[in-house]
Amino acid sequence: MVLGAFVIVVGVLGLAPAFSWLPEAPLVTVAIAVPIIWLTVTGFRGARAGGPMAGVLAAALAGAVGGVVGGLAFLGLDQIFITTVSRQPDKVINFPTSGYATMQDYLLAHDVPNVAVGLVLGTVGGALLGLVGAGLAQIRPARQFRGRKPGEAPAPRP
Repeated sequence: MVLGAFVIVVGVLGLAPAFSWLPEAPLVTVAIAVPIIWLTVTGFRGARAGGPMAGVLAAALAGAVGGVVGGLAFLGLDQIFITTVSRQPDKVINFPTSGYATMQDYLLAHDVPNVAVGLVLGTVGGALLGLVGAGLAQIRPARQFRGRKPGEAPAPRP
């Protein structure tokens, strides 16, 4: 859910006219780096809690949620900020030859598939990054607690 909220915030920062002064390169860098780190850490923590497969599945699920929320955010934000989006060069060039009656119809038809693409890419990307995180969890040994194994209850005090 945090990843989904992050995607929405980055979408607003990238599309809202009030934030047009923000430089695009740092915004894109943050938009790429944060999910990569987030999903790798999810895989790491999941592997520590329940084994490598748990880490991969946790990151895949987080990636799927983030991808769907990203696709829905893209769809919604394009509709909310339609005046800004309709001025983008690719939209100006492609809309007249698209056959759609309005720019809103054109955007809707091209943004709906992004939800499915977000689901697939989020799931696959999350699983791959979760695999990396789970692998890192296996390299770094778990913290030892004074002679007892992780998960083992401490000895009772006399």
